[in-house]
Amino acid sequence: MPNPTRFRPSKFEPPADPAHGESSGTTIAGEFRSPCLVVVMRLLATLLLVTLFPVTLPMHAQDPDSTARPSTLPTITVDGVAEKMVDPDQAVFLLSITTSARELANAQEENRNRTYAAAEAMRALGIPDSDIRTSSVRSQREYDWVNRERIFKGFRVSRSMTIELNDLDKLDLTLAKLLESTEIELSGTRFRLQEKDQWELDIRREAITDARKKAQAMANELGLTLGKAHTVVDTTITPAAPMPRQPAMMRMAEASGAGPSPDENLTEAAQIQLRASVRVTFLLDD
Repeated sequence: MPNPTRFRPSKFEPPADPAHGESSGTTIAGEFRSPCLVVVMRLLATLLLVTLFPVTLPMHAQDPDSTARPSTLPTITVDGVAEKMVDPDQAVFLLSITTSARELANAQEENRNRTYAAAEAMRALGIPDSDIRTSSVRSQREYDWVNRERIFKGFRVSRSMTIELNDLDKLDLTLAKLLESTEIELSGTRFRLQEKDQWELDIRREAITDARKKAQAMANELGLTLGKAHTVVDTTITPAAPMPRQPAMMRMAEASGAGPSPDENLTEAAQIQLRASVRVTFLLDD
């Protein structure tokens, strides 16, 4: 009788334990998995669950005092406005000196001579050199057109200057000196404040005071106590550009038909308008 065929385990199955007649490992679907591999697979599964479903830890209890923040208290928001008309204390003259010559050197030399003459006239009026400035100098070629042909004419040199006058009582005298020479072109006159930053601070304070007065009146009507300012928003101050105007005496003289006095200042600078607007939010207490 032939011997029965003996079962041979696969290469993954451990040898049978002679004492118990079975292998020491675990066989699933014909594959052997060691205990270490099972532990690793369980750890990977745990990490996957933590990644997909993170655990949210409870937050600490909120401090009861933190609820009394300014943002949770009643507030009132008002706009404060302040306006003021002030007299300028400085005039800025914009001058242009232009010369032309066949040679560039000649045009430049003539331009320097005219500039020097204008500066000397300003120094005679007590204007210091620091207030007489050259802002730009430009040179360019000039051409003439003859029978549709461009013919070189020479060079043109243009110089732009600014003169600051801090004594407006000399305004008319300065204008007369500048206009005496036909070689100088007065392209404009600007009036401004020397202490502009300080004026803006003052008008801004008045706007804040106006806002507080309005808020105080509204709080009183509501039976509440006005607290500290919570937020403040400042708008840009844009003074209007003033233009020269005639004085009141000259306007009255023109209306009556009489001429102006020789000693009268014929040019008067218009006032500058300063304006500030702020939006303030105040806290309210019961």
